[in-house]
Amino acid sequence: MKAIRLREKTVLVLLIICLFPILCNGEENLPAMIKRVEPSIIVLLTYNKEGRSLGQGTGFFITKDGDAVTNYHVLKGASRAEAKTSDSD
Repeated sequence: MKAIRLREKTVLVLLIICLFPILCNGEENLPAMIKRVEPSIIVLLTYNKEGRSLGQGTGFFITKDGDAVTNYHVLKGASRAEAKTSDSD
């Protein structure tokens, strides 16, 4: 049991050491990062069979063809969903 904990701690420390330079090397400031990723973010509006609003959630595009990812609970029970992007009205 102690060997497993030691191994887990060692892996965690090595991971932190490896990722620290990447995380701290903030070449890009926050506003620039938001501007860069904003086009890939979508707001999903969901509706039931009668066309009544069920709720909303978010997701993001994973391909240039428009394939997107969201959480299951965002679409659960919905008959229809509408995706809006930052340039949508």
